[in-house]
Amino acid sequence: MTTSIQKRRIKKFLTALRSGKYKQTTGALSKEGGFCCLGVACDVYRKDMGLTSPSISALKWNNRHDGKLPKFVANYYGFESTNPYLEKNNKATYCNDALEYSFKKIASLFERKYL
Repeated sequence: MTTSIQKRRIKKFLTALRSGKYKQTTGALSKEGGFCCLGVACDVYRKDMGLTSPSISALKWNNRHDGKLPKFVANYYGFESTNPYLEKNNKATYCNDALEYSFKKIASLFERKYL
């Protein structure tokens, strides 16, 4: 069960997804100035923690080729896994990379599941 603190964190993450400030990419948490949906979650985490690095690469998680969240970031938001299911058979990375859902649509899926 997601706590009230985690729900506030998720809301901040969803606001970032919907903000239009992030360029969407596929295949990695972040690359070439873009982010996948889970990469945005990592970047919001980085900012919440007061880490000043300009990119999540400094925390050595954008080189993960599987595109999953680091476990500590998944725990921060209260997600049940490092690549949570957002639809019946579709995980977050699949929605972002294969289905090419917009960040706004992905935010709505996270919202429906976790809030």
